[in-house]
Amino acid sequence: MVLRRLVDAVESIEALVASGEAPKEGGSMPIAMTPIEVAQHLRKSRAWVYQRMADGSLPFLQVSPRRRLIRREDLEEFLISRRG
Repeated sequence: MVLRRLVDAVESIEALVASGEAPKEGGSMPIAMTPIEVAQHLRKSRAWVYQRMADGSLPFLQVSPRRRLIRREDLEEFLISRRG
């Protein structure tokens, strides 16, 4: 399942690049971010982000043994669910 989500994310990026709609440097939020980038974006601590990942409330992709990425769509859904 994780591999499928990673493939979907890569295909999304490739489609954006092909269409010329890829986010520019300094533009809108990227398609995927590291936990540290998410913490900076939300103005929360890294520990807070990792806790949300560990408890399953913030989905992430395990790209390698030490690298995790959080998709923009997953982050947006997480934030919407916390508002309600």
